Amino acid sequence: MNKVEGILGLAFKAKKLLVGETEVLFGFKRGKIEGVILAVNISEKQKKKIELLAKEQGTLVVNWGTKEEIGRILNRRPTGILGFQDRGFWQKFLKEIGNDQGVN
Repeated sequence: MNKVEGILGLAFKAKKLLVGETEVLFGFKRGKIEGVILAVNISEKQKKKIELLAKEQGTLVVNWGTKEEIGRILNRRPTGILGFQDRGFWQKFLKEIGNDQGVN
C-alpha cells in the first residue's frame, strides 16, 4: 500500500473523511471541511457544485484518482467525492501527492 492510500484509509477509519456527495455537502453546511478530493471522472454537474461551495468557504479542491480507485482504497463502491474533516490528514495527503499550495 502506498502512502496516499494509507492516509486515506487511516482518515476513513478515524471518521475524519466524508465519502460521497451527500456527506460532503452536509460537511460544508456544518463548516467542517478542510479539503476536498474530486475524482477525475466525476460528472461536470457534481464537480461544479462542489467547487462552488469550496470556493465560497475558501476550501482547497484537488483532482486526484478515479472513482474506482478511491472506492477500492476505501473498500467501498466507486465514489468520486471525499471531504477531509481533519487538517492534519489533509496536509499529509497534499504533501504526499506533491501539492505545494498548502491549506487555505
